[in-house]
Amino acid sequence: MSYDGYAGYILHVDLASGDVKKEPLDLEVARRFIGGFGLSLKLAYDLMKPGVDPLSPENVIVIGGGPLVGTIAPGSSRVIVTTKFPISGAIGSGSGSMSFAAQLKWAGYDHLVITGRAREPVYLKVFDDDVEICDAAHLWGRDTYEATDELNKQGKCGVMAIGQAGENLVRFSIAMIDKAATVGRGGLGAVMGSKNLKAIVARGTKGVRVSDPQRFMQMIDALYERLKRYTFRNTIYELGYTAMVGETGAPPYNTYSTTTWSEQEIVDRYGPEVYKKVRKGRLACPSCFCGDKEILEVKDGEFAGLLKYQNAFMALYDQDERFRIGDYRKTTRLWDLFDRYGLDLFTFTNLVDFVMHLYEQGVITEEDTEGLPLRRDFDAIMTWVEGITYRYGFGHILADGWLETISKLARDGEQYEKLVTEAKLIKGHDPEYDPRAGTMGTYEFEMLVSPRGTDAKSGASLTLSVPGSVPLDRFKGACSRMGVPQEAIERIFDSGNLNIGRFTKWCEDWYTIFSSLGVCTRAWINRFYHAELCAELYSAATGIELSRQDLMTSAERSWNMYKVLNVQEGFSRDNDAPPQKWFEPVQYRGREVVMTDYYNTRSLTTDDVNRLLDDYYDERGWDRQKGIPTKQKLAELGLGYVAQDLSAAGSL
Repeated sequence: MSYDGYAGYILHVDLASGDVKKEPLDLEVARRFIGGFGLSLKLAYDLMKPGVDPLSPENVIVIGGGPLVGTIAPGSSRVIVTTKFPISGAIGSGSGSMSFAAQLKWAGYDHLVITGRAREPVYLKVFDDDVEICDAAHLWGRDTYEATDELNKQGKCGVMAIGQAGENLVRFSIAMIDKAATVGRGGLGAVMGSKNLKAIVARGTKGVRVSDPQRFMQMIDALYERLKRYTFRNTIYELGYTAMVGETGAPPYNTYSTTTWSEQEIVDRYGPEVYKKVRKGRLACPSCFCGDKEILEVKDGEFAGLLKYQNAFMALYDQDERFRIGDYRKTTRLWDLFDRYGLDLFTFTNLVDFVMHLYEQGVITEEDTEGLPLRRDFDAIMTWVEGITYRYGFGHILADGWLETISKLARDGEQYEKLVTEAKLIKGHDPEYDPRAGTMGTYEFEMLVSPRGTDAKSGASLTLSVPGSVPLDRFKGACSRMGVPQEAIERIFDSGNLNIGRFTKWCEDWYTIFSSLGVCTRAWINRFYHAELCAELYSAATGIELSRQDLMTSAERSWNMYKVLNVQEGFSRDNDAPPQKWFEPVQYRGREVVMTDYYNTRSLTTDDVNRLLDDYYDERGWDRQKGIPTKQKLAELGLGYVAQDLSAAGSL
């Protein structure tokens, strides 16, 4: 059977038995779930047993690109990895970029399913029809950069590799793709490590055939013409994310430290002028029009000669600010080590900041951390990185995540509950941002309702701009571009204001479309797409005619499957509750701040956020009391068999 757009096969690899098999892609299933994100969730539902230990051989890793991956559609380089994450026990999908998704697709596979556990360290080689589980003894113990370089000696490939943190089952370890992109915040590195899987290397020569090249290229040519006229394009080439410092403000990262810099101090230390000192060049994923990743070079000092691939130089300020690093050269080296070891810098930073905060508040003593230094400077933080990665002393406790750390530090049950509250956890995971430092936009609200827990990317929208600065008309225009029907737009703005709960549902569906097609969701890519164009590109690439409404329904179907996977794991509305600390004032950048609505007109109470949750569930057609899909909604989406499974398990 011939396939257009799709590669045509799902590759199944059992690391325990060594069995490898190719399964033809079911085009009807693909049409219903599109690919990438959606089809990965469908495969996870079919193959993953509820309640499985994330670090057991029974956990499943599903890796996939979408039907546009491997084509020249702008930004079509996204790979989706779905598994059960050890940091929270939630089933989630992480996304990454660079060349891996295209190479896997060109090798002939839309998805790769990995099960079992190898007896000894291995890596998986996928070179067209040559699929082999290979000995990785020479790679085990080496960092992600070293492993990737070694595997690339076989010819330029796409490489997904873990570092020493994943090997040592650190529950917030990640995987790196081609040394430049991260994937799997929440513990993918540990899942791969538990399977003795050091890396996956893919190389393909088969390419991708589109069904109607003329129709496809007409849309692509028009897209690139618009991209070339983008007024911000040259600024992206020159500065990347650093261009946003001082314009949209520094990101309001989650923090436990009371000492913060002003916006001007951040610009002075990590703004455009400093960035130009370390910028060596730009790096682009296949088919990216702007090359938004950065190649940094430290040119002097202790780490002179250090080369670092980076998403955003300006983001380095967070570790410097919290840990008093004092020098962008040292902070660059710190991030370099995070990526080499495969350590999630966000959870590391939040967790270590939290422990030091407890020490500074007199809650714990130096004896509690078994020798790990409780001071904020570069040398101390490097010690914590080594301790957690290699599980030395107290680092062994922190490597198991938040709840294990709090359990170890608490004197009794009452203090345990207090520390859990102080940590501001959502589904056992640390939030990336604190809405008190900004406003309650879709990004912040998504940290509550994301089935995976604290994953804000799927809630991205115009609310990421300067809080309260975007006129309602721009939001309405964005809704139309995203395919939101008129009756839903009226609900989103029924009070004459922006209803964040209702709007978030459509942001998630928009994210689902992009991640299922395999297209990057970053602002300077997705702003040029609209729902009608996405449906047309899919139809031209695959030969399967899909309307805009079909595409929107597919996105909703996939998100409901995402939620159901986690309902089976015991998650409900209770797990979507906001941290109580969000409702307390906090000192931030020299002023006292509280959590407010998006337009910063009033502070939000627990009742306010609960009403937003009610509106979100209502917009999704879910049970507002339980916060989960209803039988009716699942049946409406053609998921009646899923409703039957949930009913049999007593979840509905």
